[in-house]
Amino acid sequence: MRLLSLILCLSVTLALSACAEDSGSALQGTVSWVYDGDTLKVDPHGKVRLIGIDTPEREDSKRDSYLIKKGISAARQRAIYQQAKTFNIKQVKGHQVTLTLDDPERDRHGRLLAYL
Repeated sequence: MRLLSLILCLSVTLALSACAEDSGSALQGTVSWVYDGDTLKVDPHGKVRLIGIDTPEREDSKRDSYLIKKGISAARQRAIYQQAKTFNIKQVKGHQVTLTLDDPERDRHGRLLAYL
């Protein structure tokens, strides 16, 4: 049930961001790599962190400790990570996309921050 909720949430977020009024800069590119459920490589722009989507990390992380507090085990987090990554691979890898940037345009890791 939680997987269905996650997939539904991702789908709604993607749909709403596609309909959102263009408040920032828009870039075109092709998704060449999916790192995980919320980070993609979009050519020619590089790594992009999707705004509004937060999926568990590939490995145990302090960043995901709030999920443990909500009763989601580390094993379940890894499964959600894999399902979210697979979802992105099926939905966007190899496709041309429009990125809408926000302010700030980049995070502390240098990734573009964008709506897809």
